[in-house]
Amino acid sequence: MSTGDRAADHAVMRRVNRAVVLDVIRSTESSSRTAIAEATGLAKPTVSLIVDELMTAGLVAEIGRGATGTVGGRPPVLLAFNARSSFLAAVHVGVRRTTVVVADALGTPLVRRTMKSPAGRATAALDRIAAAIIEVVAEVGAGTDVLAAVGVCLPGVVADDGRLLRAPMLGWRDVPVAQLLGKRLGVPVVADNAARASLLAEIRLGAASGERDVLLVYAGTGVGAAAVVNGQLVRGAGGIAGEFGHVRVRDSGHRCSCGKTGCLETVASADAVASAAAARWKRKAHRPAEEMSVSDVAVAANAGDAIAVEVLGDAARDLGTAAAWIVNMLDPACVVIAGGLAEAGPAFVRPFEQAVTSGARPVRIVVSAFGEDAEVRGAVLLAREHATADIRIVTQ
Repeated sequence: MSTGDRAADHAVMRRVNRAVVLDVIRSTESSSRTAIAEATGLAKPTVSLIVDELMTAGLVAEIGRGATGTVGGRPPVLLAFNARSSFLAAVHVGVRRTTVVVADALGTPLVRRTMKSPAGRATAALDRIAAAIIEVVAEVGAGTDVLAAVGVCLPGVVADDGRLLRAPMLGWRDVPVAQLLGKRLGVPVVADNAARASLLAEIRLGAASGERDVLLVYAGTGVGAAAVVNGQLVRGAGGIAGEFGHVRVRDSGHRCSCGKTGCLETVASADAVASAAAARWKRKAHRPAEEMSVSDVAVAANAGDAIAVEVLGDAARDLGTAAAWIVNMLDPACVVIAGGLAEAGPAFVRPFEQAVTSGARPVRIVVSAFGEDAEVRGAVLLAREHATADIRIVTQ
């Protein structure tokens, strides 16, 4: 082995050790150098050197002394991760509303802004989103120089490299979202779709915490799915697995945004449910004809409105029947329902459960722990997990 090779190996090992030590400190409220050495198996002098580097970089601070051990001696100096050493930004671009969140380095949300989704060409819309991110970061008294990463959640088909391949409801096609926002902000940007971002939130912090085999069914403005099998996200050969909303479930019906008819999205999305309920109420003439939302339908169903209950039940059964196909293929430990329809309550959840279990084996079905926040919580986690090279070295 040449001198250059040995130097390269030594540099990689230093980065790995630094990441391991930082991860121990980040995952505990406080820790000492001795405790870190015991947890990592690294020599105490190595740990002390790394801690000194982390303190110089502002990532770690000494916060006092701990209790003296049973054998006496000097009390240990306690260390804690500086959560304000950098910040993360997260964006959920919805069809109608866009939410921007700034979080600390641990992913704790600090500031939120919700605005009307920018209309028009994708490049101009991304300019406005970038400007909003800069403004929200400024609200925590910081600039983009301390912005470690940005996570973006999008309503469409998103490839592994952060390109939005198509989002018919936005009118965007083949837009390199991660690349364009990254250039505008000068920071790493990672992008994914609503279903996969929501699944990340549910597995890390929510309704599917601790599970390694999970199917998430997303029914919002669009319909999609995402799955984790043996702890690994199923992305597919082209990175676009989960296009569940364009499974054909009807021989006829409304034309889908993809151009076909009979897609699941045309009967089981939030917009489809709201439109179907509004049309039936209008025919029955016992509700005004103004535009309705899925929240209006849910409220009516929970109050016992027969039309609302029927419309939600029809959508839930179509969605559950299609979900049963995936349950039979992937054998998940649980199924998470996310998106706007997940908030509709028993009138939607119960017929969904019945349809899944009648078409597949019994499986635990849970509702998203985060409701309408699932997408942006997932975007925060996307940013956190891609924030530094140190984290990627440890997790790859």
